[in-house]
Amino acid sequence: MTIRGVALFIVVAGCADSSPRISVEDNELGITSIEITHTGQGNDRLLTVTGFGKDDAELASLALRTGTVNYTPDDLLAPEPQLGTELSVSVGGHALGSVVTPQLLPHVQMLPVPVADPFLMLDAVARAVRDESGIELLPSMNKSLGEAAYETNCVGNLFQTNKGNPSQCCQLSAAYTAIYQKNANNILAYRFGYNPIVTCRQSDGAGRNCVGTGCVYGACGLKIDWTSTTTTGHVFKPNGATSPCGYDDSAGTWYPKTYNPLSDPLWPGVTAGCSTTPSSCSSSLWRRLSWVLASSSSSRVGSSTTVPL
Repeated sequence: MTIRGVALFIVVAGCADSSPRISVEDNELGITSIEITHTGQGNDRLLTVTGFGKDDAELASLALRTGTVNYTPDDLLAPEPQLGTELSVSVGGHALGSVVTPQLLPHVQMLPVPVADPFLMLDAVARAVRDESGIELLPSMNKSLGEAAYETNCVGNLFQTNKGNPSQCCQLSAAYTAIYQKNANNILAYRFGYNPIVTCRQSDGAGRNCVGTGCVYGACGLKIDWTSTTTTGHVFKPNGATSPCGYDDSAGTWYPKTYNPLSDPLWPGVTAGCSTTPSSCSSSLWRRLSWVLASSSSSRVGSSTTVPL
């Protein structure tokens, strides 16, 4: 799968600062130590954290680039250069893709798959990311239902009516909201939001100094973390797995397993029900009345409620 916003990380000579190996707490991946490197890339900064096992084998890594990133607030449009951050993670040699955030405000960030959680939640790793960019890493919600998150069909009023209806969609809700969808152009996308939903906000989920598509959490309340360019993927219910939301782009990127049409039912689509557009975020009237316009159901995101601005 080609993930929009994925950068080619090239470490240039000079401006590199590596820390000694740091021992870490016990974890499911068997990582015993990490190495932290800071590198300059022109006007950009690159933080690299690598996790090693007892035999000195590389088990996981992350790269956090701060500078010019490619981001789109609309999963039907191509990304454009903006100032922000790009977080890429690899576990066991398997790249998990990149999460791109425009703006440089401190914010929370949840990756779409839990396989990286044992690495990202290590104290030294989380601290390195927080110190570098103000990003507070969160464990994934795509786990068993025995934990806080619960899965449901997607809520229609989180999707703009003028963008078409997602043909496949799975929603996870707890303190935050995560959505895996196949959009009207058959592109897979991962969206992230708060619970209750907030609208017309900057990347920190709180600031309101934004208008139009400059609001990362837009008129319908969700941030687009990544999209693929393949059109043959699926959002499905993985048979035999604890993760309720599975996705497979049919080109080598999947979680938690590859899609099997004989055993893995597809998640149903949803009818889009958010009639507001990004231009609404420029209106002071919108800010006063957004809770009326964008909330048409009960208090939990299972029915999607919007916080007044």
